[in-house]
Amino acid sequence: MVVRRDWLCVVLAVLGFIVAGSAQAQTPGWYVGGEGAWSHLNDQNATATSPGTSTPLKIHPGEGFAAGANGGYEFGSGARLEGELVYRRHDEKSATSAGVTPPTTGSIDNLAMMGNAYYDFNNATRFTPYIGAGVGAARLHLDDFNSVDSPGLSDDDWQFAYQGIAGVRYTIDPSWSASLDYRYFATTDPKFSGAVAGVPSGLKTEYNTHNVMLGIAYHFAPPPPLPPAATPVPAAAPAAVPPPPTPVRQFTVYFEFDKSDLTPEGSKVVQDAAASYKETGSARIAVTGYTDLSGTQKYNLGLSKRRADTVRAALVGVGVPDGVIAETWRGKENPAVPTADGVREPRNRRVEIVI
Repeated sequence: MVVRRDWLCVVLAVLGFIVAGSAQAQTPGWYVGGEGAWSHLNDQNATATSPGTSTPLKIHPGEGFAAGANGGYEFGSGARLEGELVYRRHDEKSATSAGVTPPTTGSIDNLAMMGNAYYDFNNATRFTPYIGAGVGAARLHLDDFNSVDSPGLSDDDWQFAYQGIAGVRYTIDPSWSASLDYRYFATTDPKFSGAVAGVPSGLKTEYNTHNVMLGIAYHFAPPPPLPPAATPVPAAAPAAVPPPPTPVRQFTVYFEFDKSDLTPEGSKVVQDAAASYKETGSARIAVTGYTDLSGTQKYNLGLSKRRADTVRAALVGVGVPDGVIAETWRGKENPAVPTADGVREPRNRRVEIVI
């Protein structure tokens, strides 16, 4: 297989998305998606054949489109594996042969089944640059092609397909993401043959395209764990025995990725903690904010403080005196679930309330 010079475009696009710093992993899991693209098919150097003749021909396609579906799995290391099914179509608008432009009509389309591998350059923002490559097979279909030595030629041909990918993905929320990327998609040279009115004809050509693909994906992320129940108050000891010290009561408020506002579940935990404080009559409350291990410690310290501020304000709002609350924030320190640096673990995005 001859390596095409168009791969230089892929290399330049990839270099534009390489960023400094160590790669960070995304939350592992399965996903499915859909995609659509503007597609440009390069001019095709072709050879048209009929009994006793072989005519060089340059075919000039029109702009086309692509549409498809995909599904895959994200690993915690930043790697992704994906299966993809994509349909592309282009009209054959005109052709040039020996300096003349014969009348040319018809179309060429393909259905490609691809296996893709990606690497995500994860960071502390919602934008994730990525690069990728894919291989597979494509069924190319030439439909009613009319030009030099090819009167109404229609035929199918299966060929090896390959592509290079560079793009960026935007995290909408834990379940949805959108992506925009450039793809160079090509196949080995297809060959078509047939006979119209008993006259055999053939066409050997090329197929390589540039595509701007827009995608949307749904991620099957596990839901955040339920907050632990409050420790029950033990029964009072007999009057003759000194009562045991008040047990420590702990509540945990969980947050969505890169957010510091309370979820409905988090508001319920704050109300339970406030009710538990009021049962004690008087106690001290420690509020400590944390983040998961995605992003830098500097950024996460600020995020954990905002989360702790939110919980403190919510406690005061439901009747807890501000003077009994001691607030701290730790960022990426002391994860509830130890993970590799960069992993977006929902159970680590929390504020702990200790009474």
